[in-house]
Amino acid sequence: MASIEEVKQRKERAINELDETKRTLEAFKEDAAQGKLLGKLRLWLADVKEGTAVQRAEWKETVVDLAAEKKRLEEKEEYWARR
Repeated sequence: MASIEEVKQRKERAINELDETKRTLEAFKEDAAQGKLLGKLRLWLADVKEGTAVQRAEWKETVVDLAAEKKRLEEKEEYWARR
């Protein structure tokens, strides 16, 4: 069970995240009013695409590592089965 202090900390983090979201929304509203929003959205989308590509590469590397580990364990199992 969470202590009172932990609950207070989670509440404070939630309030801070909400405040940050509000500030971001206000910034988007201002940018939209000034016609800057489209450029920012394009930059954001480029960042998301790049991040997704990096994540896919990391996942692929993890899958390759797991496959190699599985093969190593299977070979080890076969070795001990023959003994």
